[in-house]
Amino acid sequence: MNTLPQQLLFDLPLRHARLQQAMANANADALLVTLNNNLIYTTGTVIRGWFYLPLNGTPLIFYRRPLDLPQRLPGFTTIQISRPDQITAALQDHNHPLPSRLLLEGDELPASEWFQFARIFTTTELLNGSTPIRLARAVKTPYELTLLRESCRRHAAVVATFPSLYRPGMSDLDLSIAMENASRQAGSLGLMRAFGGRMEIFMGSVLCGDNADTPAPYDFALGGAGLNPTIPIGPNNTPLRSGTTIMADVSGNFTGYISDCSRTYAIGSIPDHVREAHQLSIAICHAVAQAGTPGTNCESLYNLAIDLATQAGLAQHFMGYSQQVKFIGHGLGIEINELPVIAARFTMTLEENMTIALEPKFVFPGIGAVGIENTYVVTPDGMEKLTICDESLITLTP
Repeated sequence: MNTLPQQLLFDLPLRHARLQQAMANANADALLVTLNNNLIYTTGTVIRGWFYLPLNGTPLIFYRRPLDLPQRLPGFTTIQISRPDQITAALQDHNHPLPSRLLLEGDELPASEWFQFARIFTTTELLNGSTPIRLARAVKTPYELTLLRESCRRHAAVVATFPSLYRPGMSDLDLSIAMENASRQAGSLGLMRAFGGRMEIFMGSVLCGDNADTPAPYDFALGGAGLNPTIPIGPNNTPLRSGTTIMADVSGNFTGYISDCSRTYAIGSIPDHVREAHQLSIAICHAVAQAGTPGTNCESLYNLAIDLATQAGLAQHFMGYSQQVKFIGHGLGIEINELPVIAARFTMTLEENMTIALEPKFVFPGIGAVGIENTYVVTPDGMEKLTICDESLITLTP
């Protein structure tokens, strides 16, 4: 494999500096990561190995494979080892003292690996570093924003073609497959990474009619029954019929950074109050984006959305009907569910260059879901929309 892109190699030290600030805030003097999503953030790629970052100084990258990692990451210290218990000796060989307080990926790291590190770092206090890492990753570097903007641009271009894929007589599964195929043909990488061992997602969900109101076990706005109880999310082979809606929430990953974009289509005629709810979703996105400046409390943005839905008499239908969720937006990047969360009781404040998906949606029994979702970046003037394509409730011929 060739050397990783020069822009990426220049960007990695900026990410390491953010992690070192998070380490300082956590009163830790080193960080060790080994899970793919954090290795992508720290090295730009997936390796079988461990990334070690001291509070001060440059990182050491321990690897088993790929064997050509030194060629991929020129300018970085890469050390080939076969076992994690060789890390401490390698640290000492490179004049690094053993840490006294070491951050690990406690929320997701298997317990067996945590105990293994405890046996390796016998004089070190091991700390859960998942939240400090996620806070560091929430604010994107310039190159990360370049990648996310490109993913959003390509994603929106594909979403614009979705109405043309509809054919009378289709099921929701048929349409989902057509949308997924179009995304892959346009260059989508296909994999949507998520934080948390209990979160699972394919390329997204296409929900028609009452399937949009099927309660989900996952932390998604809407779920769907899916095709099998072992994967209870997404289309369930519902025939697309007149008088119902289709919500296409098909995510994009064209650059390793995930974009989120939902659009809704009406099959034939649907009631005016449902169309008005769709327009309210657009208005909520605009209001929250306008108010979403650096320093704004996330819960206040959630409350703004709730107030607008309540004033319109639609609170009962907002963010689900039979099961309602208590958020209207989430961070995204390498993973589809990053910090921050625009939610009740989530008091984190926005920072410039955070990237967020807003998805205020409404569900109506017997008809389906309406609303939109867009990806934004926080700027000094509010949230800038990155997924730009038609937001209207497009009517499809039955």
